[in-house]
Amino acid sequence: MNALSFVLLVFISFTYCAKIPKQYVVDLDSAPSERWNEVVRDHLDVIPEFVKAAQ
Repeated sequence: MNALSFVLLVFISFTYCAKIPKQYVVDLDSAPSERWNEVVRDHLDVIPEFVKAAQ
């Protein structure tokens, strides 16, 4: 019964995930000021809260 419970828990966990995180490719050959542009652009809404929490 333990194995069945585990399989059920894993199945439920995968089906109720909010979303799969986007993967980024950071080109280290790009200029340092441009490497993270796509990542920053996609997270502009949460960056201010992150900065507040980090301080």
